[in-house]
Amino acid sequence: MNETEKRQFEADLAKRGLELGEHVRLARTIQAPAADVWKVVSKPGEFSKYHPYTQRVLEIHNRGS
Repeated sequence: MNETEKRQFEADLAKRGLELGEHVRLARTIQAPAADVWKVVSKPGEFSKYHPYTQRVLEIHNRGS
């Protein structure tokens, strides 16, 4: 993305009341095999319970922004 595209992207976000922020990182060790974890989070409707940004994305979607 060049500077012009970045400015346009930021302007489009601003029209929706959004802005780019700092990166967020979180690390957590789960004491279970990856296959077991995947069985839980891949069930329909389960991912939104665990992903940190899902609630915000759903709020924006439901507002129609």
